[in-house]
Amino acid sequence: MKNTAPYIFLFFLLCICSSCRKTTDSDTLKDTKIAVPDSVAADAKAHSWMDDFRDFRTAVYQNNRAEQKKHFRFPLTDPEIWFLCQLTPAEQNKRKSTVKNPDYFYEADFDHCAAKLFAKSFVNCIQKIKTKELFEEGHYDTPEFDDAEGKYLMYATVDTTTEELVLNQSFLNGEDEDGNYVSEGEYNIIYIFSISGDKLMLKRITMAG
Repeated sequence: MKNTAPYIFLFFLLCICSSCRKTTDSDTLKDTKIAVPDSVAADAKAHSWMDDFRDFRTAVYQNNRAEQKKHFRFPLTDPEIWFLCQLTPAEQNKRKSTVKNPDYFYEADFDHCAAKLFAKSFVNCIQKIKTKELFEEGHYDTPEFDDAEGKYLMYATVDTTTEELVLNQSFLNGEDEDGNYVSEGEYNIIYIFSISGDKLMLKRITMAG
């Protein structure tokens, strides 16, 4: 009978080498997963609120009121929002008898005014914002529109100091039917959102001009 001891020794030696190799590979893979560059982690965090902006933009385009509401914290206390709602005297009187503070903007008011808050001109502009450029440059200006609502465009700006996203929709209708300049035709509707972590929430809507 042949001596099998050398073969048994080689077998065990190969097993030990294979085990060491697997352990080394596993440890290397584990280290790779942990060693995520700080810049990559920071970019992922910084981009999260932009994802929320894309969700809001989609909700506006699809007229999805339930999704739009997720970007509001009711009630809004800024009374300037009522300039867009344009309630009739009868509607104003009804609200005064049904809400605690008529100056505040409640969820029920949103259901009534949403179409005026996000008119077709707003939808047109927000769809043209290039989010990658907005994030990288901190601002983006949309092309100018000229349709039934007049001439308008939107300036989108990220304010890192106040942590706000500002959507400034500018209407450029500064001429009357005879071509004469009229300042009343130029005005701005400014939507101010707070940026908090991965959330984008509408703080207020203000007017200028």
